[in-house]
Order: sequence, then C-alpha cells, then structure tokens
Amino acid sequence: MMWNTASEIMSDLDYKVSLEQDHNAYGEEINHVSGQIYPDKTLRQDFSYKIPQNIQTGDYIFKIQLFSQSGMALNWGEKNIKIKGSAGGYLVIGSASVIKNGESNQPLKGVGFKIGEVPKIKFTASNPSSQEITFKPSVEVYWFQTNLNKTDEFVGESQILAVNESKEIEIAMPKYQKPGSYLASVVLSSNNIDVSNTEKFRWVLKGEGARILSVKINNDLLKVGEDARITVEFVGSADALDKGEATLVVNLFDNSGKNLFSQERKVQLGDTVVAEVFSFIPTSYIANPRIEAKIIRNGKELNSYTAQIKTPGVEGGTEKIEEISPIKQNYFLTGVIAIGLLIIIFIMARVLFKKMKLYLLLILMSVGFLFVGTGKIQAATVLWQEPVRDSIFNVGDPVTFKGNLTLSGCDNGIDYITKVFACDINLLNCIYMDKKYNYNLDPTDIAYDEANDKIYFPDYEGHRVVQVNATTGQIEKTWGNRCVISPLPGLPSDCRGNFNGVFGIFYDAIDEFIYVADYGNDRIARFKPSDANILTNWKTYNKAGDSLKKPRGVFVDHPNPGITLIYVADSENSRVVRFRENNIVGTWAAYGVVDPHIDPDRNPPIDGEFHTWESPRSVFFDAGSGYIYASDTFNNRVVRFKLNNAGNYIAGSWDDFHISPTGSGKRIINPIRA
Repeated sequence: MMWNTASEIMSDLDYKVSLEQDHNAYGEEINHVSGQIYPDKTLRQDFSYKIPQNIQTGDYIFKIQLFSQSGMALNWGEKNIKIKGSAGGYLVIGSASVIKNGESNQPLKGVGFKIGEVPKIKFTASNPSSQEITFKPSVEVYWFQTNLNKTDEFVGESQILAVNESKEIEIAMPKYQKPGSYLASVVLSSNNIDVSNTEKFRWVLKGEGARILSVKINNDLLKVGEDARITVEFVGSADALDKGEATLVVNLFDNSGKNLFSQERKVQLGDTVVAEVFSFIPTSYIANPRIEAKIIRNGKELNSYTAQIKTPGVEGGTEKIEEISPIKQNYFLTGVIAIGLLIIIFIMARVLFKKMKLYLLLILMSVGFLFVGTGKIQAATVLWQEPVRDSIFNVGDPVTFKGNLTLSGCDNGIDYITKVFACDINLLNCIYMDKKYNYNLDPTDIAYDEANDKIYFPDYEGHRVVQVNATTGQIEKTWGNRCVISPLPGLPSDCRGNFNGVFGIFYDAIDEFIYVADYGNDRIARFKPSDANILTNWKTYNKAGDSLKKPRGVFVDHPNPGITLIYVADSENSRVVRFRENNIVGTWAAYGVVDPHIDPDRNPPIDGEFHTWESPRSVFFDAGSGYIYASDTFNNRVVRFKLNNAGNYIAGSWDDFHISPTGSGKRIINPIRA
C-alpha cells in the first residue's frame, strides 16, 4: 500500500524490493508502480518477490524503497522476516570504497572526477562458508539510480575463494563524457546465480548540469475556471563551481498533444533542492495532461522531465470532456470498507532534544503494519499489508502481497486506533495526540517546556511553529501558516505566515522565549508562547554585509545573569556564529572557514586539523565543560571546540570525531544533530 501525503498527484513511480542483513543488501528487484496516487489517497500494489537462491538461514529485513522517475528516493518501509536458507556456499562483499588519486573514499560519498578520468572501485570478497567457490564479479552501471537508464553491464574475471579466504578486488569503471552522478551495482555470481550481497559505488563527473527531480500537478482533470498548479523540483550540478542562473521551461499538453500552457522563468542552480510552482486557470477541460519541464542554460538543455497524468475513465481524445463528472477513482481500498476500518499509519522519527533524546513519533495505528523510514516522511509512504510479522520463508519461495488486512497494535503495547502519539523512545512511553489535529505535519526539531508541559516543534513544510499539550496531545497554538484550509478554529487559511521553512527550535526556560531557525528567511526569530506574533528577528549583526544564510540550528546560553548568548548553525555560510541578543558591537563571532570555491569532494584532512566546515545543521553548548559541539554534516563528522574569554579558539582545543575512511571503525555519515 502506498499513501500520497502531498497535495499533488504522484505518477511514474518505481519501487525497489530487497532483503537486508547486517547492512548488506540481497536480491534487489526494481518494478514500476502500477498506477498514480492521488493526494491523501492510497494505492494498493500487489506483487510477488522470489527469495534469492543460496541465501543463508537467518533474520532479514524485507525492504521496499520508492523512487520517482528521476531517481529521487522517496520513502521506504521495512519489516523483519525469517528465512530458512540453503546449505550452499555464499560470499560477502565488504570494505568497499571508491579510489581517487590512490586514496580510498566511502562508496556512496559521490567522489568527484573530471571528464575523462577513470574511477576505480575496490572491495574485499570473503568466503565464510564451508566450501570453495568459483565466482565472477557482475557489474551494472546506472545513470544516478538503479531505476534509471543502465549505461553499462559487464562481468569480471573468474576467481576462486577457498574456505575462510578473503581477497581484495579492484575494478576500473567505464569512462564517460556526460557530467552527472553514476552508480555501480556489484554482486558476485557463481554459475549465473548470485552468491553474495549487492554493494553500490557512486561517483560524480563534474561539469555543467542540473537534474529535475519531480514534476507534479494537483489534478488529473483540469477544469475550466479552477486553479491548476504544477510543481517542479530541481537541483543544480554536484560541481560547487557550476552554479548560477538558468531557465526553467514548463509546457502542458492535452490528450491530442496541443500545447495549452507554456511558461519559463529564471532560476538559480545550486546544490540544494528548489521547488518552483506554476499556476494557471484553464479555459477548457484538460484530460490526461502531459507536463514537460526543461532546464536550459546558454541555449543548452541540461535536463528534462516528462510527467504523464492519467484521467480515470478517459481514453484518447475527449470531445465531450465536460460530461465526464464525477470520475470514479478505483485506487481506493474498497476491499476493506466492508469491515468499516481504514486507518492509516504515519510515523515521523526525527529529532533529538539535548540529552533527553526525546523523539517526536507521529504514529497513526492502522489495520495492518507500517513500513517506516528513518528520515523525513516523503510524499509517498509505503504501508505494509502482508506477509505477517516474522513470517518464515524457504529459499525460492514467493513472497506475495495482498490486500487482506489484520488488526495490530504497536510493539510497546499501545493499541489505540486512529491515534497519534509523541513518544520518548528511551522511556518507551507515549502521549496521546488526536488524529484530527495532525494534517501532514513535517517536524524537523523539538523543544520541551517541562514547567508548563508543552512541546514545541517547527513544521518545516507548513512554515509554522506548533505548540502541543504534552498531556492531551492536542495542538493548542501555532505561529505562521501553511497554504491549506485549516481544521482548527481561529487558524487562518491563507499563506501570510511569517516563516519560510522553519528548521530548528530552542526553548529558553530562563527567559521563556522560543527561538526558531527560520531557514528560508535567513534569520533567527524569537517570541514567547503568550505572543501572537514574532517579536524579534536577527539577520545581520552590526557587521556590514555579514548575515545569516539558511540557518538550521539554534542554541541559547546564559553565562551570567542578564546576558544571553545565541549560537546558530549558519548552514550555507558553513559556520557557527555566536552573538548577544542586544547586538552589541564586538559580540559577533564566527567559527569555521568560509571558502566558496572549496572542492566538496576533497578527502577529509588528518584528524586534529582545522579546516572548512560544510553545512553545519545543529549546534550545542555544554556550559559545564565549555565545549561547543556542531554537526558538520557534509564533512561527515561532529566537531568540538572551546573558546577563551575573548571568544577565540584555544590552541589545541579543537577536536572532532571523524574516523578516516582508510582507518578502522565506523564513520559518521552526514550527521544532522549534535
């Protein structure tokens, strides 16, 4: 079951099915979703998956990942199953890396190469089984993602591994001339049967380029006089130097191919995803609309995307389209309406609040099981139906998914139906929130007012801050607004809110202020729970031309009575800043080296060396030790440093927790919270 939580139709989706054990993937299959998913509706996808041969007995995670036709990963779901495997031999691929200039890099880091350079991949093949195995490495190379175009496929030389033997294998990848991101998928096979896990390797060819990630529209049948809205998401090149202006062109065609809408606008290409919305009022009915989007720079087409929307009940041309109303949509779950229960599970597990490790889990208990992803809930969510929990399968057995549902509660014993909970996963207890107050929330952080028993979180896509009663779970108040008709009394239903993509939040229990990192407005906002509007905001700090750019995290400290220090993870300026609330000249400080021409694919430096930060997303100050901690996201580390009384670095106090990819242990990958 797939659930579309967005306000536009999701079309042309793919799903990948795989088994995982100890972070190794087995038996990956890519299939196309059979239909399109309407806003806030579900689509059932029945399919069978055959357990791979030579897989070993044990517990596995059955995983389904959704992708758009551009290769953009949406949500995924996973479930534990048991497999009774075979006694045949098997191999394990490990210690994977991409080689550049003789140095090893994490396999999915996306190391940058110049056009004409030949990337190499390296991994270790091990034989932990009880028999000797002859095998060949099978390599498939894809443009960006495995559900997109396969650019190459080849088989390596035959090799032999004795029992308990391991060997290092290095393979040169094909040479390409087209800039962009490439993904190699490697598996070891014996007698045309896969006998290992699948490992993936990514590299980026630098150069001029852009990618359109999605094209969506709000309706399948565009009616005269009603607003039609097209949303295009895109991102610039992976090359940090290749940024600047381009032209985004959008065209809409009807069933016959007639162009009924065309518009272009100037956009800025960068390394962050941007959404552009095109609105128009149709003068005629339009069925089966086809939308084409292109990004053009200097007369050269960098990327294109076509979305074909299908109108149920309409085939070919429709001369009397106005008579087709209402349209019967067969994507809904009619099979379970008879039992009177259709309840949707919705989980968001995102954010860490200080040392309490308080996560906000928004859980809607359903008739069935939920597939849960560990990141932000994307537009399409996968809901589990069958097989049941801990099912046991034999090698070669099909895993069939059907629409038969059974009632289930959550693991910690809470079995409320159509309820939402905010949960502390350390204490394993949840507070109740009423489902009617939760409409497509997108929390990215959390703050807790213990004295008043209130929870505050930024609703990123809703462009607002939400106050929740921690006992009743009801939303009591919001600041800002989202562009929907509100179900709450007194909450406005237009888009004149003060926020633009709020990201981080901090509640100051001493002064009782709420601080918000207003990401899209490049500022820190401050107000009290009793305030109706934002009281204070900071963008520039008495230093000409020096202002915040896309702040993501905020932390507040009171070193002495009457003094408030505000720390900000200034994301796109790649630094942490500290200032006093009254903007006294001389209190501004910035930590981190800003170099707009830095190569984002460089190798990390030796531990202990201070160097450029890349997109810090959170900051925390430990008053007891005097250390400042920050998540240096794209340097794959958490950094720690201490300041002296003058606000400067103390020599030798810099520290970080990054482990070199050539060293031992596990490496921190894209940390979000510190």
